[in-house]
Amino acid sequence: MTGTILILHNVTSVLAIVLCWWTAHQFAVSTPPGKFIAATLGVIGMSILVTMFGRNFSGASEAMIVVSKGGLALFLVGLAIRNHRLGKDDPDHPGLYDSPSWRHRAANAEAKVQALARAVQSPDPQLAKTMAETLKAPRPKR
Repeated sequence: MTGTILILHNVTSVLAIVLCWWTAHQFAVSTPPGKFIAATLGVIGMSILVTMFGRNFSGASEAMIVVSKGGLALFLVGLAIRNHRLGKDDPDHPGLYDSPSWRHRAANAEAKVQALARAVQSPDPQLAKTMAETLKAPRPKR
C-alpha cells in the first residue's frame, strides 16, 4: 500500500473505532437491548482495531478489511431500522434518551416550567419578575 493510502486507512479506522466507542457508551445506559448493542459495537470496534494493526504490521488481507468495515455498515443499517421501527410503532418508547442524564435534564426543564407557572399565577409581581429573569438568564459555560 502506498503511504498516503495507508495513512487514510489508519485515519478512517481510528474514526470508526472512536465512533464505535462513543456510541457504545451511549447505548450502555439506554433501555434493553442497549447493553447487547454496546457489546456488539465494542466487538466491531476491536475488529477494526485488529485489522488496522494487521494492515500496518503484517499486511492484513483485503478480506479482513471487508469483513470488519462491512460488519460495521450492516450493524449500523440494522440499528437505524430498529430505531425507526421503535419510533414509528411506539411513540411513547423512550428510545435512546432513557438514560439518567436525559431524565435529569427533563426533570430540570419540568421544574422550571412548573416554577414559571406558579410565578405567573402568583399575586406577587416581584416573584413573577424574579422567575422570568431567572429563566432568561444565560446558561453557564461548560
